[in-house]
Amino acid sequence: MEKHDCSSATQEYPHPFIYEVKLTRAQRIRGILLGSILVPLRITLAALFFLIMWPIARLRLAGLSKEERARPVTGWRSWLFHPIVWLLSRAVFFSLGFLWVKVKGRRADLKEAPVLVVAPHSSFLDMLVLCPTQLATVVSRSENTSLPVIGALLEFNQSVLVSRKDPESRKKAVTELIERLTSKGYWPQVGCSVGGHLQKISEEMYTSITSGVLLFQTIPPDFATFT
Repeated sequence: MEKHDCSSATQEYPHPFIYEVKLTRAQRIRGILLGSILVPLRITLAALFFLIMWPIARLRLAGLSKEERARPVTGWRSWLFHPIVWLLSRAVFFSLGFLWVKVKGRRADLKEAPVLVVAPHSSFLDMLVLCPTQLATVVSRSENTSLPVIGALLEFNQSVLVSRKDPESRKKAVTELIERLTSKGYWPQVGCSVGGHLQKISEEMYTSITSGVLLFQTIPPDFATFT
């Protein structure tokens, strides 16, 4: 009886979980030269665009009361700051190598499906969907508000915040989501991407809605093309 080693692989039957990259000498030299130039350049440009966005994001809600911040930003604060932050956000992704985001299919209208579910969150590639959706409102963990730049962008986005340490925070987030989703277009489209909490939030949302139908549209893991 023949014995088979599960850890071994042959040319006819390659190992399903191991892929060996074989580079030529020219490819190695090119990778070293381009990497030493492009990596610092990309990081520098991305950091520069983030620093420019920081004060602009703060200015959008500057001087507004807590009650005013709880409503969608309208008027000059919307048409002046929103396009600038959108262009700078696109510039950040462009500088990091995402030259173009290819969108397949048709995005549902806000009245058809007000919730946009994006995956996978573990790779942070879900942030790429913000530019094609014109910076849709996102669901994020509240701990991110203390991060430099990111906290200002979440404030600018008027995001729905969820605390992973406070169970009551999830219920408040569900209530706020339902209020926004049933506002008949008063709030912009909501994008959900909060890792393991997405399932719990979705379940509570389903059980909390007693009338009507709430539709979700999903974007699979291959929603974007990396260039």
